[in-house]
Amino acid sequence: MLAMPEHCCVCDEPRWQPYWRGLRRCPRCTFVWAITEENYDQAQDIYHDPGYFFGGEYLDYVKERPYLAKGFRLRLDMLRRFASSGLLFEVGSAFGFFLEGAKKNFTVSGIDINAEACAYARSNFNLNVITGDLLKIDLPENHFDVIVSWATLEHLTQPHLYVKKISQLVKRGGIFACSTGDINSPLPLMQKGNWRLIHPPTHLSYFSRRSLAELMNRCGFKPVYSKWIGEHRSLDGMLHSYFVTLKKKPSIYEWFKRKGLNKGGFYLNTWDTIFMIGRRV
Repeated sequence: MLAMPEHCCVCDEPRWQPYWRGLRRCPRCTFVWAITEENYDQAQDIYHDPGYFFGGEYLDYVKERPYLAKGFRLRLDMLRRFASSGLLFEVGSAFGFFLEGAKKNFTVSGIDINAEACAYARSNFNLNVITGDLLKIDLPENHFDVIVSWATLEHLTQPHLYVKKISQLVKRGGIFACSTGDINSPLPLMQKGNWRLIHPPTHLSYFSRRSLAELMNRCGFKPVYSKWIGEHRSLDGMLHSYFVTLKKKPSIYEWFKRKGLNKGGFYLNTWDTIFMIGRRV
């Protein structure tokens, strides 16, 4: 069983500072984390629940596929600047939308803890994905050319253990690409505790460019690329996330639906999501 650490899991700094909404901040590397009363097994139950993807964190993840796929294509385009082929493994592969696009260039496989999502990826896209926790699954070391993890690190109680395991699985010279929120970017510094990505217990670990780069370095990756990226989302999904998931005001969301103001989709970059690539040294 894993518990939230009392010290910084990125740089091992024992001191911490109180931060927004009960979070803790490392004064050395700027990593921020939540302390919750839930243990690791209880937290994982959130993602085993089919409702997480349908009405919870997302309005309907499968219906969002056209928009999510556009965002994944942008990540794939950036990824291919550093690796154009080989064995690619995704940690947190969900319903397989990224792997479906990536298999045109790579031999793909993945893992997710949600059994329903994995079953969907296997039956609809014929993808090689397994259900489970990366830390508890035996995989060949020094095997993969590329490992990716999109919007996953923030959900982990001890993300350093996962990045360390990923470094063991990637070949020397291979790459690890990830995306996660940037708690030290302009928007959260302005909004503070009202920042859209602060919502334990689903989000527990909060990185800055500095702390994410330090974690990569400590786990054997040299950061070679970093930028803020946006997301393609349906307007309906964005309204649900904001008014239902975050603000707990479903009546406002329903008003938009009744007025027909929830149609279409768009690309939005609020400059608070890091896309970082590290090369295994």
